[in-house]
Amino acid sequence: YETVVYTVNSIKNMAFKGNTNITSVDIACKSINSGAFQNCSNLGTMTLREGVTLLGGNNLNGNAVTSLHLPASLTSLDVSTYYVSALHKNKLASLTIAEGNTKYELRDDGAVYTKDGKSLVGFLYDYEKPFGEVPEGVEMISQCAFEGCKKVTSVVFPDSIVKIDSHAFRNCESLKWVYIPDTIKEIGSGVFDGCTSLKEIKI
Repeated sequence: YETVVYTVNSIKNMAFKGNTNITSVDIACKSINSGAFQNCSNLGTMTLREGVTLLGGNNLNGNAVTSLHLPASLTSLDVSTYYVSALHKNKLASLTIAEGNTKYELRDDGAVYTKDGKSLVGFLYDYEKPFGEVPEGVEMISQCAFEGCKKVTSVVFPDSIVKIDSHAFRNCESLKWVYIPDTIKEIGSGVFDGCTSLKEIKI
């Protein structure tokens, strides 16, 4: 700006929230904090360059991004202070993760896991299977992981599960039955908030 070159390291919370003029963003800075692009309804393209390490909660909520590539440098799909995940209310038809990413992997069931397979981070919002079977080896369901998966009616956990984090199943409106093995050590707050069809939790 006026011959001075500025280095942007972070896009702060709610920085562009509600901006309807933005149609595409090309980002190379380190951090995209919570809600920075929330409700940018005409935003159709989001490019995350190598160097981006954090994508905060609510950044896909209310925009029109249908395809997203996570760079190798990304180490945090964060949850906002309002307990809303980075994958919340997305319209993604395609999500890819760079081969060199050491933190996350995308499996055929449409779920993002940590690379060691111990944490289920989140599902694409249009997850359509009514039966959620968490695979063996998963120890933790991350905050807001299944949030808004409206077609899930039942969930069965493996014997490896030890923790279900806060708001993991919030607003899963069709969820009726949950079966949790006795290996569980911690269930966070608000895990079943908004699960209006819930009939039985068996531990």
